[in-house]
Amino acid sequence: MFGPIFSAVFAVCALFAALFGFLSGKRKKWQFTLMKIITTVLAAVVSVFLSSLISWVGSGFALSLIVDYLPAELSDLSAVLASDAVSESARAIVSMTLAPALFYPLFVIIKPILAIFNNPIARILVKVCGNENPKPEDGEKLTRKEKKLRKKNALKNSRITLSSSLVGALSGFVMLYIIAIPTVCGITMAAEVALPIVQNMEGEYADIAYDVTEGATDNAASFAMKIFGGQFAYNQMTTYNVDGHKATLKDESHFMAAASNAFMLSAQQGENYDGAAVRKAFKETGDTFKETTIAPSILPEVLSQAKAKWDNDETFCGMAKPSMGEDFAPVVDALLDILGEEDYDSIKSDVATIFNVVGIISHDIQSIQEDPLALLGNKETVSELFEALYESERLYKIVPAFAECGIELMSSTLGIHEDLEAHYNQMNGELAKEINRVLSEHAALGEQG
Repeated sequence: MFGPIFSAVFAVCALFAALFGFLSGKRKKWQFTLMKIITTVLAAVVSVFLSSLISWVGSGFALSLIVDYLPAELSDLSAVLASDAVSESARAIVSMTLAPALFYPLFVIIKPILAIFNNPIARILVKVCGNENPKPEDGEKLTRKEKKLRKKNALKNSRITLSSSLVGALSGFVMLYIIAIPTVCGITMAAEVALPIVQNMEGEYADIAYDVTEGATDNAASFAMKIFGGQFAYNQMTTYNVDGHKATLKDESHFMAAASNAFMLSAQQGENYDGAAVRKAFKETGDTFKETTIAPSILPEVLSQAKAKWDNDETFCGMAKPSMGEDFAPVVDALLDILGEEDYDSIKSDVATIFNVVGIISHDIQSIQEDPLALLGNKETVSELFEALYESERLYKIVPAFAECGIELMSSTLGIHEDLEAHYNQMNGELAKEINRVLSEHAALGEQG
């Protein structure tokens, strides 16, 4: 519904811009109007480049101020921000949001400067093309004032021509298009990011919000940006190199939106809870995380610093060591051991796997909350969990910890007494060894196959 409305608004604006250019260009030589188009496009290109450069330099200055004025409870971040990958990631975040805003003032400044070359080059083109205004008859002498006026009017048509009018119309559209780039592309990207969240909203205005958001992603303006290079220009302003990897605002935003959508769905209660939708949302969150650059660049350093603090029973940025209760302590410890030694490549795979595991558990979380042993009793869920963990070269190592937790839960539920603890520990150790043996054989078969 709103897509056609947005398209109509853009079409009307484009029509008025083209009409204004048509009327203003009809009395000008088409060479002059062509030079206006060229310098306008050049001004846009220069503005894109300078906005990215200034944003990057400015973000570095801003980051140094932030480090100097960090509150005491966040002092642990100073060591994290000292890492090149983390500092570049932080600068990229600032630059991605700042550069599109800088485009407008830079364009307003640069365009008049380049316009200085319009008249001289246009006069040369007029002579080359041989469509100068009629010259004085032989023997006719011109006064200095007449010569000056003739030079002034050299780029004006002595009569209206279709070619000048059409080039003028093109000039008007080009100006509107360039001015619209940051706004239209920014709105389109924001709508694409918000769409998964909006479509799961409930309430009186949920349908309208969804229609507006969907319309903003699919209309004539967004299509024109993709076709004529506006989206490419916007991507240049919102793409930065982080520790040798390309980071784009679009990919980073898609992950944030996917994660928000997953957690919003998982927060539903009672009949509103859709386990299948939650599982799908967490799987999609993991998939989008693999496409990001900033989070995988930051997390390894953050996790390493955090684990070092937690190993010494200290807090990190005011946060204590994560806990899922005493029963799941072995899983948390095993997971932190793995996450504390992550790098850029491994963190992508591992976090995606964690989101997938969370999704699998969340599918039946209501029954698990009522009875923790329900997880162990669901053979399909347990199988999917182990399969998901095995897909990660690192996380499958926590499977024995999961088995230990299962045995702990089972023994607690069945009321195994303390005098049987030695037998229980022996059984638990043998089971862990057996699980590791099976996993090793599975890995060896995988390498052979």
